[in-house]
Amino acid sequence: MRKTISLFLSLVLSLGLAAQKTNMRDYVSIRFVPNHIDWTYAVGESVEIEVAAIRHYVPIPDADVRYEWGMEQRATEKSGVLRTGKSGVQRLRLPGASQPGFKTLSASVEIDGRPTLTPSTSPSRPSRYSPRHRFPRTSRRFGSRALRKPVEYRCARY
Repeated sequence: MRKTISLFLSLVLSLGLAAQKTNMRDYVSIRFVPNHIDWTYAVGESVEIEVAAIRHYVPIPDADVRYEWGMEQRATEKSGVLRTGKSGVQRLRLPGASQPGFKTLSASVEIDGRPTLTPSTSPSRPSRYSPRHRFPRTSRRFGSRALRKPVEYRCARY
C-alpha cells in the first residue's frame, strides 16, 4: 500500500515539474529600447529603437523580427524584416510623426514554429494632441452650466 501511494505521489509531482519546464522553454518576448527614455518625440524627429528577441533573459542571435510602424489605428507607414545579428540586438531607425499623435510599433518573431507578437506605442508631442471630433453643442452647453453651478453635498444622518 505504501509503495503505491509513494509511486502515485512521485508521478503527480514529476508531471507538475515537467509542465512548468515546458512553459519556461517556450517563452519568447521582444524588447524595445528607445533612444528617448520617456518615448516622447518632437514632430518630425526620427526614432531609433534597439530591438531584441529574448528567451530566458538572453537575446536570441540571428532572429528575424518582422515589424510594422505607423500612426495608431491607421495604415502601416513602414514595415519590414530586421535580422538581429550575432549579438541578438539590432538598431532600427524609423521616421518621425508628421503631426502630433501616437505611433505604434508592432513586432513579431517566430522561434521554433511559434509566433510572438509585441505591440508598443510612442507619442509625438502629446501636449499638442487634440481629438479629431468635437463634442456636440448640447454636451458643451451642459458641461459649462454644470461647472458654473456650485455643488452642495449633504451628509445623511443615520
